[in-house]
Amino acid sequence: MQRFQKLLFLSLIWALSTRGPLSAQIPLKPEDTVVCYGNSLVERLLEHGELQAWIHLTDTNRPLHFRSFAWTGDEVGHRLRAEGYADHMKSLLALWPAQVVVVGYGMNESFAGSKGLPEFRSQWEVLLGQLERLHPGARIVVLSPTAVETGHPGPDAATRNADITAYSEVLRETAAARKALYVDLLVPSQKAYLAAKKP
Repeated sequence: MQRFQKLLFLSLIWALSTRGPLSAQIPLKPEDTVVCYGNSLVERLLEHGELQAWIHLTDTNRPLHFRSFAWTGDEVGHRLRAEGYADHMKSLLALWPAQVVVVGYGMNESFAGSKGLPEFRSQWEVLLGQLERLHPGARIVVLSPTAVETGHPGPDAATRNADITAYSEVLRETAAARKALYVDLLVPSQKAYLAAKKP
């Protein structure tokens, strides 16, 4: 797991660094704000500040601001919040005008299997439209879900990864159609699991 976590961190750090493959498409400038949405994957990446620190270290002359609306359990069509949160969020959005919006969904939704794909695609399109309106002019970066490791509790990994691949393809297609950037975390995580000597 440590090997996988490091690989995931390195994938995102390299993508957002000044020398990374996406640097020309994400022209981050000093004092830019990166706002993140998603499920527990995104929340955990940001909760201890390690990812932000490593991205800052790739260019210490480029201070950035990271803000998160990610919430464990969130899905594209189901994001439950306490009463009054909508007004609170509006005030935060006014304080945090974003230049880059990072979005990570698809893992929770993939448990619905192939039957859930049409609804997922429809709700995902709605969410992307909402994000474009909330953050006009921001560059949107779409993260795929990660793979499931063999031996995990529940359905077998091959079945789960087939579903995750199908949902990731929806993310990739819609990102391309809207000229958003797509970052594949599925294939690197599968390779990391295969290379690992223990879970």
